[in-house]
Amino acid sequence: MRKSLTAEAPGKRQIAVHWLTDGNPVQTLLEQRHRKSIFLISDGDVLNLVVKILAGSTRRSGLLVVLFCPRVEILPCLYRGMDRLIYMDPAGACSAKQTLETMEAPDRHERLIGVLPDAGTATVTFWSGDLRPLIVPYDWIGQRVRTVKFSAGTWRITDGGRTVEIGSGKLAAHEILCQYNAQFRREFRRRQWAADESLGGQVRVLRKKLGLRREDFPGIDAKTVARIERHEIRRPQRETLRLIAQTLGLSDEHHQVKN
Repeated sequence: MRKSLTAEAPGKRQIAVHWLTDGNPVQTLLEQRHRKSIFLISDGDVLNLVVKILAGSTRRSGLLVVLFCPRVEILPCLYRGMDRLIYMDPAGACSAKQTLETMEAPDRHERLIGVLPDAGTATVTFWSGDLRPLIVPYDWIGQRVRTVKFSAGTWRITDGGRTVEIGSGKLAAHEILCQYNAQFRREFRRRQWAADESLGGQVRVLRKKLGLRREDFPGIDAKTVARIERHEIRRPQRETLRLIAQTLGLSDEHHQVKN
């Protein structure tokens, strides 16, 4: 049986994701593959068949996602036959069905599908739903999850890829993404700012919308504006509020912005 879905690539092109669950369609699919093809494998027998097919081919194309760790001796063949190879700790990976659902989801770049700890480099590689790697040092995780044990089998992706369970501890996916994915961090902060109805949040959103710098508030020091936006000053003086409202083009009734 073969299951497939169509997802949107990071470049907005449509790509096919094929879940290979038995041997019948594998050869045809591999022969027709191109550099945007994605194959998902959760079964060792299917992977062995893929290796046999790739060994007899000179083509190199497509991306292979394996939801377990392949045997070391077959890795060279997989790397020769595919443009990219992704594999992960089987205990930490999502199920094949959940992986497909995550890769199809509009917010797949905000969710995780698998994890691969590496004791040799003292790092963990997390794979997001858009198949981007996040290489995270053990030390960073250890500062947030005190009970962590850095070994295979202690990591598990849960909550549809939104949470990582590490031993008895937990980490939210967005914590990892904010720290190790600059694009996600900017997007996440923009969403937070847009939802922030505090005084500092409103000032920040309106200032950026108008293309203003913190230095562009006459009569107010830029550091004061920054402290207001960071909620370090929650109740500015009335004159400061008046100057802020004036610069942002707000009327008098907006001077008493909600704290």
